[in-house]
Amino acid sequence: MNVIPAQYRSSSTAGSRYLGTLLTYSDMDLRVYYNSDVTEKALIGPASIAKVRSEVNPDGSISLRIQATEPRLGVHELWVLYTGLKGSGLHGEWQLLDLGRNQDEVSEWRGTISAEALGSTDPSAVRFFVQAVNAVGKVTLDANNGQYYQPNADPADLSSPPTSSDELIETELTFTAPSTGAFSDVVEVEVILVNKATQEPLPNQVIHVSIGDLTFDGLTDSNGEAKIIIPIVSLPDPDEDELEIQVDYEGSADFDEALARKPFIVTKQPTALAFAGNVMIEEGEPWMLQATLTDGEGRAIPERFIRFTLRNITTNQIIETAIDTNQAGQAILNSLIDQELPEGNYEVEASFAEDEYYLGSTAEATLSSPNAGPIVYKVYLPVIFR
Repeated sequence: MNVIPAQYRSSSTAGSRYLGTLLTYSDMDLRVYYNSDVTEKALIGPASIAKVRSEVNPDGSISLRIQATEPRLGVHELWVLYTGLKGSGLHGEWQLLDLGRNQDEVSEWRGTISAEALGSTDPSAVRFFVQAVNAVGKVTLDANNGQYYQPNADPADLSSPPTSSDELIETELTFTAPSTGAFSDVVEVEVILVNKATQEPLPNQVIHVSIGDLTFDGLTDSNGEAKIIIPIVSLPDPDEDELEIQVDYEGSADFDEALARKPFIVTKQPTALAFAGNVMIEEGEPWMLQATLTDGEGRAIPERFIRFTLRNITTNQIIETAIDTNQAGQAILNSLIDQELPEGNYEVEASFAEDEYYLGSTAEATLSSPNAGPIVYKVYLPVIFR
């Protein structure tokens, strides 16, 4: 049995292609049905839920009548799980209600969600789905095609009566941020959240800022403002040219949700290579050269291949190898590559090829034996066109 204690709910905000809410549960109660019957009965399918009816009573309770059939084995148990819309007292938790069989009509199951169970939640804000299990443990689920059921509503009618979400105060969300940035740099996003009607700031509200796959949160201050710094660690999909900065406010018991977004272009991060090490080799001494790869901000770039080419200026002998950078951005070239270096001068080139995240760069140095002339050390950086 596999259980994923989470639920994804796409945003109802118009035009939101990527935004949604991933709900994770702090705990779950499970009902496990085990069937020891290995005859052909075990192949019988689950029950069918034929009709779901619900109505709100004068005392504020909700009566449920549900018809479920399984003609060969019968329905063993039937129950509903109910919750409340955002802003209601029941929001954020699913409650269980077992229904009882109507003795006068065996296919009908009845139950009541009491006014006490609803608490402060208006019955119109309740949403529920139905589950039933047959005699061999096969469970069926009816969630009204993912829309859930609501009291006093015809499931066939896609128009919904007014809910508590219609009474939430409308909000306005704006933000400022750069329109472009290099991969691995950071972006500062300044957000303002206000009451749309009065333009009063909304303090102590959680704001989500996303660039690609990464989301950071912030809290608005007394002016309704939040500054959120988020690194650029994503690239656009292959069929797209840009990402989006998305700023999201999920709303609260009093205020409605809001969304703002704008395009964001990710550029490749510039790089630099620099040599270090003993470029003058004494006889019999192990030799070592180290090329360090850094980005435009001087930060080490690990796990990138550096290609080394050594050419003996006199004999034109060429030695080539590729070495991965370590966590400090260092690719170390030394005698461990098991190559004899005859006396003479060697031109050494280290190069990093451009990839989808970083621009390329090269560095050159001269490696000399004891009788070599002056040591030449030079570094070449790429020309960047914008």
